[in-house]
Amino acid sequence: MTKILFKFFALCLILTLIVGCKEKDMKIDVNNESVAVAFSPKEKNLGLISKQDSCLEFHAFITNETEDTIIISDIRPSCGCITILDSPEIILPQSKSDIRIGITLTNIEGYFSKKIYAMTSDKEPFLMTIIGEVE
Repeated sequence: MTKILFKFFALCLILTLIVGCKEKDMKIDVNNESVAVAFSPKEKNLGLISKQDSCLEFHAFITNETEDTIIISDIRPSCGCITILDSPEIILPQSKSDIRIGITLTNIEGYFSKKIYAMTSDKEPFLMTIIGEVE
């Protein structure tokens, strides 16, 4: 029984590694044009990246231009290659908070475009697009 469980978990781990950075099917209606809570910048261009740079880390901000405290209920990358390293749970009115984002490039070749969706407790979701090219 133990051997069967071990084989099952090993198979799950291998499948997870193989699937890696494939785009998840996320159907979220996002309208960034008039949202008072947003990522800054809304699009992060990482430019031309060497294949030797297997992992990158960068910072962005979530801004709250409203008069209300915003609670971030969830932040979802569209791809397993993106990791949210540090993010705020609460953003005070008229302020911004830092978010650290990591991206693993080992399974990416050429031009890429990835998205990060952020959900709040009482507002529409908003997004950030990450683009770049791996040479």
